[in-house]
Amino acid sequence: KTLAAWEGKQAIRFTLPKDYIEKMPLKTIWRALPDALDEGYAAMDPKYFSKLPLNDQARQLGARYLVQMKMPYTEYMKTWPQLSQSLIKHMDRAAAEHPEEIKDDYGYAGSKELIRSMGDFNDLTTDALFKDSEIEYELYLDRRGRILGMRQYMGLPDIIPGTHGSRLNSWMTLNNYGKPVFRFNPPEKDIVNGNELFKSWFNKTDDETKDVSLDTGMVY
Repeated sequence: KTLAAWEGKQAIRFTLPKDYIEKMPLKTIWRALPDALDEGYAAMDPKYFSKLPLNDQARQLGARYLVQMKMPYTEYMKTWPQLSQSLIKHMDRAAAEHPEEIKDDYGYAGSKELIRSMGDFNDLTTDALFKDSEIEYELYLDRRGRILGMRQYMGLPDIIPGTHGSRLNSWMTLNNYGKPVFRFNPPEKDIVNGNELFKSWFNKTDDETKDVSLDTGMVY
């Protein structure tokens, strides 16, 4: 029901509406996501990928390979249709294997339609804002090429108040084996409201935020 992220030593909580949680097949989506990501990346042009030396995070995950994917925003957006189609396909597979997780048929159909529309998304305003940005991923892979974790870097457009020179830095680990282990349990005193944080962040000056990096963490 909540997504949390670290900014320094504090956690940020984003809470979704209760009725949204009850209807959206989150478990099915998470089951489908690793295979969908594998297929999505496999469909990209190899020229955007390069091999990097293993770092400490790679060794902690047990990764055998560390691959960088770096491409212009405009090229990255062209990959969304393939990714959304793959996610829907693997959602249907996961739903067939675990039908008990689908609590609401209408919500399941609506979630797939939302994912499909994201694949077809073409917003001229957003494209204009990010057209000069680069998308950069670090993919942590096991010996079979499965994604164990990923880090994303994305430059924020200067038009957003207080974000000049900033970039979004997000981190995710994927556990494809057995049951998920949820290790992110910060004490309540270290959790701040996400909406309030972003309101204050956007009101800062460029000088105050030029070195800000938002480091998010999810464990599947």
